[in-house]
Amino acid sequence: MKSFKLDLRIRLFFMVCYICGGYFILQKITYDNSIERWLPADSEAIEDYRLFLEDFDSDALLIIAFQNQDSTYFQNTLLPKVKSINDFDNVINVSSWPVKYIQYKKTKTPKENVFIVKFEPKSHVNPNRPELIDKIKKLFSAIKGDYHLAGTGVIHQAINEQTQNQSSLYFFIGLVVLTLLLVVVLKSFIAIVQTLLVALASVVTMMYTSVIFGIPISMALTILPVILLFYSTSISMHVLSQRGDFKKVLRPSIWVVATTVLGFASFLFSEITLLRDFAILGISGVMGVLLAALWIFYPKTHPFELTNSFKVSKKTRLIPFKSLRIILIIVILLTIPGLFLLKSEIYSLSVLTEKNRAYIDHTYVESVVGPYFPVEFTIDESHLERPLVIGWIHDVYELHQVGAVISYHRFPSLIDKTALGYQSKSNQNIYRVTFFVPLMSTSQGVKLIQEINDISEKHFGIYQPKLTGFMTLYTQVSSKLLSAFRNSLGLAFSFVFVVFFLFLRKLKLVLLAMLVNVLPIAAMLSLMGWLGIRLDMVTIPIGCMLLSMVVDDTIHFMYWYTKQGDLQGAILKSAPGIILTSAVICSGFVVLLFSSAPPIRYFGFLSVFAVFAALICDMVLLPSLIQKFIGNEKIRK
Repeated sequence: MKSFKLDLRIRLFFMVCYICGGYFILQKITYDNSIERWLPADSEAIEDYRLFLEDFDSDALLIIAFQNQDSTYFQNTLLPKVKSINDFDNVINVSSWPVKYIQYKKTKTPKENVFIVKFEPKSHVNPNRPELIDKIKKLFSAIKGDYHLAGTGVIHQAINEQTQNQSSLYFFIGLVVLTLLLVVVLKSFIAIVQTLLVALASVVTMMYTSVIFGIPISMALTILPVILLFYSTSISMHVLSQRGDFKKVLRPSIWVVATTVLGFASFLFSEITLLRDFAILGISGVMGVLLAALWIFYPKTHPFELTNSFKVSKKTRLIPFKSLRIILIIVILLTIPGLFLLKSEIYSLSVLTEKNRAYIDHTYVESVVGPYFPVEFTIDESHLERPLVIGWIHDVYELHQVGAVISYHRFPSLIDKTALGYQSKSNQNIYRVTFFVPLMSTSQGVKLIQEINDISEKHFGIYQPKLTGFMTLYTQVSSKLLSAFRNSLGLAFSFVFVVFFLFLRKLKLVLLAMLVNVLPIAAMLSLMGWLGIRLDMVTIPIGCMLLSMVVDDTIHFMYWYTKQGDLQGAILKSAPGIILTSAVICSGFVVLLFSSAPPIRYFGFLSVFAVFAALICDMVLLPSLIQKFIGNEKIRK
């Protein structure tokens, strides 16, 4: 007995050392929410933006607005600081607003002093320069009064900072909630420690993978540590429900991990870098769960007795399928239309709180200066006559979304338009027109571009102004997201079907198992459609990820069903672990409901709905379906 306890202590000691190592690599984890990670590397939009930068230098800008500054202090202190920005690396020029030759709608009041910083993009796939933003913030950190710094780079930097802060916050809150939950449920110090160490090992494994493979954390990956923290209790709960004997659930646990890994693996085939990163980190975390659980529990390192409150009564009765038929039909009829309402959309500001400094600065600058997001067009005057172009610019400028325009035709003829970035370096017949619009969602951007295209068709024939610049990347994201979501989810369902077939080897059972897993995921996606919740930078992986999780309990139930040979025995054996696992995982997703970012709250709400729906399907619908369509057929293995 002493050697047995010593063996467990040694296992716990080495696991603690492994987990502590994660603390020392925490500072090496990077964060990146740039739009390049949402598009395929060979995207035509990326190539088009690269060519635009080669021909016209830059469309990247920052806006600095000083509010209610004393004129003497501004002239003697602030203005020299502003001019010094011209000497910063990668800055092209700094000019006061409104810039020369611009046509704009909003008139600046005398109380504001506004400047535009034009700089060279970091690359043709990433126009942001956080190091420049940091220098400007440091330059004005000790000034009197207030100032506002705005630009897409500022928004992206704020999202990165929020991602880092929220990752730590969610993880800490999740760990506290999980610990309290385990204390209430398990009431055994050793069992609680074992379960927590397995959970922490899963997250730490993901962290090691992030650092080793150089995978940055984005807003979509913020929730992954919390998900792994609670999901990792699945194997632990099933082991503990069998009195700590891992051998009794080893086979279904391996199948469960294989299914979850394949669910995440469906993203490996995506063209989008961020989704492939999500898959790699998710797979590493899930594999960390299995290896840690084997190390901590296998074969039976500590006996455990589940409290009577979580045991299932032997008198539990099955609900006949005829009693569920009407409910099932109603659910399906409500689900199908909602799926067609599901859409994808990216809106950077949606993930920032209204109290975030970048959000406040953006709102203030738009109210003072007007819209500042550039929408670029190129004009080939070898095909388009200037009078027609001027008429087209006038009509586009009249759109309510457009706040200002800079056009090559407004520059004096003697000015070097190439030096100003409004005449092509490679073709002297091609010029540039910039419209300034609000920072908008991808769907709003697509709608605006369609309105501009409609105006182009009224003014021109075959040859029309060409949309280019960063807007071409932004408007592509929405369609690419939806395509990646559909492909990955279809692949995930295919993987699950194959696993079920290999596991059950009976087509009727496979189809019934698939039905009870398709239904909660489809219902959840339909709910997104009905409520108008979009697939975005946070919710995009929700379908595949939840499918890979809810399948686990189905496998445990089917394992005991094929082993016991009867439904009552399967329920008695599997229900405690399934109910406990679902309760713990739901608790983890509830943590996300307290997020200040709406997309993360939506993710938490939808996940709780899907896990609860899956629990009902596994514990109520699946036994009823088996009783109806399998009956007394011989299935015991």
